[in-house]
Amino acid sequence: MDELLAEPQLQAARRMAGQGAASLATFHPATSGAAATGKSPYELFEISVLNTLFEIMLPKSATAFGAGFSGNVWKSMMSQSLAEACGRAGALGIADRLEERSKIIGARAAGRSA
Repeated sequence: MDELLAEPQLQAARRMAGQGAASLATFHPATSGAAATGKSPYELFEISVLNTLFEIMLPKSATAFGAGFSGNVWKSMMSQSLAEACGRAGALGIADRLEERSKIIGARAAGRSA
């Protein structure tokens, strides 16, 4: 994993971790995401799309979530929670379609290389 980071970034990450390279995995994007959450990359993408949609659809008024920074945090938490619930349910079916398409493309690529 050390080869994935440039030396200055590696040194900074080790200082931040305070525990050396063993805990560096929790900070590295290659080891987070699907492996850390147990969700497929396609499901994470669907949740991201849903989160964007919910952020747009939620009310802009300060009365719904409060004003200022705290209101923005509550709105963000609400949209993320809704997105995760709908994403787990496969509300839009984006993850399923992408996974199916990926398998088709993988099969075609395997057929060409054989």
